[in-house]
Amino acid sequence: MSVARTFHVPNRLGAVMRRSGGIRASEAIERAEAGVEQFRDECLKTIGQVMTELDERFGPTAEREGADFEALYTLVLKMIDVSGFVSHTGLDRAAVSMCTLVDTMSERGRWRWPAVDVHLDAMRLLWTQGDTLAEGEREAVIDGLYKVSKHKPASE
Repeated sequence: MSVARTFHVPNRLGAVMRRSGGIRASEAIERAEAGVEQFRDECLKTIGQVMTELDERFGPTAEREGADFEALYTLVLKMIDVSGFVSHTGLDRAAVSMCTLVDTMSERGRWRWPAVDVHLDAMRLLWTQGDTLAEGEREAVIDGLYKVSKHKPASE
């Protein structure tokens, strides 16, 4: 029978963590939040601008002839990029649902304008009143959008 031998491999991460100095995790989190906070106003302004542009270019009163799937998708992605400060409103999830809808429409080569309108209305609601809605109400809006974005019309 052979003799079992054990080896102790030096753990560099453990050694670094045992050294004195550095900052506590809670302090690192506070610093990170303060660093991100400086972008809040700019992000909120961008969300407002994107909402306005979505309405102007793709809303019910827009000239929809020749509308471009990629342009809508790009605008909605911009919304997702800056919506971290309003994630409690559900706007980010509504935008993801809109992207799913645009993907589906693009694959089929056909616009579903009523579905786009529903998403724009819901996004506007969540942007302006999402933080005042009860969680169940917000979830109902988001769930409804997911159903709309994944719905396959009977005509297809």
